[in-house]
Amino acid sequence: MTTSFAVWALLLAGAGAAPPENVVHVRFEGRVYTVLYERGTHDGVPIDLYYYQLRQPNGQPVVAKGVNDGEPLWNRFVRRPGKDYPDQSGATWFHIYWVERNGRWSGPEGDEGVSVEVVARPERLELRDVVASVRPASVARGSKPELIVTYTVKGPLAGGTVAVVETRSILFGDKNIKDLELRPQRAAGTLTSIQEVEVPPDAPPGVYRLEVTLQAGAEKATGSALFEVR
Repeated sequence: MTTSFAVWALLLAGAGAAPPENVVHVRFEGRVYTVLYERGTHDGVPIDLYYYQLRQPNGQPVVAKGVNDGEPLWNRFVRRPGKDYPDQSGATWFHIYWVERNGRWSGPEGDEGVSVEVVARPERLELRDVVASVRPASVARGSKPELIVTYTVKGPLAGGTVAVVETRSILFGDKNIKDLELRPQRAAGTLTSIQEVEVPPDAPPGVYRLEVTLQAGAEKATGSALFEVR
């Protein structure tokens, strides 16, 4: 962690302000973050602040007791001077962030001279290439087949991941037999998610259908597969 005066002076820049509703996207260490932009000043020089919210693995905001009166915690990228300042010769990016130690959040701390790029035309979040399957495709009553879905997450992800709701529904004819749900945090890329289900010993034999629904925010995708219970 950098400990220069410039970093420590910027730690409080924008720390007490609520992030504005001006959504843009930045790329940092290979990830695209959805951030909230605000213009500020530091020692009379304009600075650009880009906030992103800390989130737990389940997607909920991190709220630290005794810090900012229990408000959600925000990290931020800071550009000094701001992009519209006439003299850009000493333009520097800073990363200001909270750190979890022994189950408690502390900070903020900061790094100076990081590489950050504002993405002018970011891709939108997509869930695509959904392929559902059941393994094995023919199962005995009382067994535990795997309900598999492979899909691709693409686009800007705040904090590098996105919460995806994976819903698996098992149908027999027009009757919904069972619903299962997972709520993982997913990084960009192609992944495979597997969930087991137990076939009841008294399940009627025949052809069943697995329907998969994926949702991340407003983005939604579906897939399906047939399997046999014998």
